[in-house]
Amino acid sequence: MWGKLKYIRVVLCVVVAASVAGSACAPKRAPERAEKSIEEPKHDPYYLFIRSDLLSMEGKTDKSTDELKDLIATQPNAAFPWLLMAQNYSNERKFDEAIEAAERAVSIDPHFYEAQFFLAKLYIAQKKHSQAIVALEKIVSKHPKREEPYLLLAREYVMQDNLPKAISTLRRLIAVDPDSVRAYYYLGGIYGLKKRSKVAIALYRRGLEVEPDNIAILTSMGQLYLESEQYAKALAVFKRIGEVDPADYAVQLRIALIYYQLDRFDDAVGTFKRILDANPEADKIRYYLGMLYENMKRFDAAIAEFEAVPPYSTYYVEARLHAAAIYRQHGKKDDAVRVLREGVDARKKEIVLYKYLAALLEEDGDYRGAIEVVQKASRLDPDETSFHFLLGILYEKVKEREKAIAEMKKVLEAEPNNASALNYIGYTYADRDMKLKEAEAMVAKALALKPDSGYIMDSYGWVLFKMGDVDRAETYILQAHKKLPDEPTILYHLGRVVEAKGDQARALNLYRQALAKAVARQERDEEEIETIQKRIGALTGEQT
Repeated sequence: MWGKLKYIRVVLCVVVAASVAGSACAPKRAPERAEKSIEEPKHDPYYLFIRSDLLSMEGKTDKSTDELKDLIATQPNAAFPWLLMAQNYSNERKFDEAIEAAERAVSIDPHFYEAQFFLAKLYIAQKKHSQAIVALEKIVSKHPKREEPYLLLAREYVMQDNLPKAISTLRRLIAVDPDSVRAYYYLGGIYGLKKRSKVAIALYRRGLEVEPDNIAILTSMGQLYLESEQYAKALAVFKRIGEVDPADYAVQLRIALIYYQLDRFDDAVGTFKRILDANPEADKIRYYLGMLYENMKRFDAAIAEFEAVPPYSTYYVEARLHAAAIYRQHGKKDDAVRVLREGVDARKKEIVLYKYLAALLEEDGDYRGAIEVVQKASRLDPDETSFHFLLGILYEKVKEREKAIAEMKKVLEAEPNNASALNYIGYTYADRDMKLKEAEAMVAKALALKPDSGYIMDSYGWVLFKMGDVDRAETYILQAHKKLPDEPTILYHLGRVVEAKGDQARALNLYRQALAKAVARQERDEEEIETIQKRIGALTGEQT
């Protein structure tokens, strides 16, 4: 933490020797000093100081502290031993004792810069910010040419949300040291926080006049240009950084992304490829290149990059999803399924891959395959209710309604107010003429939770119809029909209500509309089609 003290120790050895044992630097005393150190080394202050310092640098802080206590006992008005004592306490994380020792060093020698600065940093470490600010203000008044105290003081003011004080502190530093690069850098950062980009950039430019290749300043300037969407200027800055450090592929990545923002896609591709040539294991770059190809509609190239992203990569899952989506978009569902199955095999705990694979299989009509995938996912995360809901839907599609109801009940155990699960179970009970009172209560609750749902309105009307309340049933099913006029199930239900009220001609018309809609569905339900056909046959006497 306090690495500079090692240098300070060497520089001040002579000073300390003089302060703890008289003018040891004088040549005429050297023989006497040598003789004394031979005769009584353990009582010699100079010997105690050197020994304690060596012990401290070896990490033997307890022994070093003991030596320093002996030294201080003989020379209580020597400041530097107190500073070393403070450092030892700090290394042992005894911060209160460290502060006390550092304060003693400063009280002995109010102009002892190293002790003052160490004390200020101890105050900061202990979150004694007001005391730190007072200490730092004293330092800059006594040592106006020192850069570090200004920078730390400005930082403290920023931490206290006192930006005007921070700015004035840094400007004081610039006044005494016009070539302080860090002052321009920190001051530019503050103006950046204040959204005064022009002032910030002007300060950065002044810092670059002193140190043209300062990466920190160039990076901050480039970021400001990016935030203000000045992409051409940002590009120039990051290219300059790239010239200073060509091996930094993070900078090359930014350059590639800026090219993309400027619609210079070929330049972006070329930059990505150069990064990959130099860093073939850079999976993030490969993923970004795939995204770029996808946006350029170079789908084969995009898929090649996405499939090349390795399984250990944090981008692997997204890459697999993108590849599957491209395959699906181009009608290559087998390849889409393949890349997702490979993903599941490689990353067995990535739930999202299971979800997308199941959705793809369901879309392709492979309900049994989808069920198998969702079951595996559910075993990985048994508390994920969406898996139980999806299994319920899939079991419904393969007409295994008991299993579907069981899964929906699991949903309700975790989410009692899940309107979709309530609606499914209630509707299924009604459709099978069972548990009608329970069905009515469940669907009524679902409708209260989602009063604008046309599907739940229809379910409630169907329950009422099954319970013999035809007039109320008609009210709800008509409302559902207004919301979903092309839904074949609702048309069929409305036909049943109309037929029950004696209007067979209108009912027949509704059934024929329902049949046409059911047949035209992309995902046909053959059971539903057969049910409607039987109803038409019953009214017409014809076999359909």
